[in-house]
Amino acid sequence: MTPVRAPQARTPPIRLSELDERIIRAAGLYGYVTIRDFYHLLAPVSYSTLRERARRLAGNADYASGQYLFRFPLPSPAKGTHARVYCLG
Repeated sequence: MTPVRAPQARTPPIRLSELDERIIRAAGLYGYVTIRDFYHLLAPVSYSTLRERARRLAGNADYASGQYLFRFPLPSPAKGTHARVYCLG
């Protein structure tokens, strides 16, 4: 007998602000964008605000599907924390 799965709770969609829309448009226009690129494209917004918004739009995780943005680490032979790259999800 196959067990029945409980229904998954759906998270409500994110309400997009004007800045969120500008971040998504920049990712669509340039293809692959880092937070540093967002900072230069969308000035005068603070670096920490852009980082927080991009993380939220990417689902706060690397390789999370079904989000507005898709986030993954920039490939590098060096050890340690790598910059994250964002593209449309």
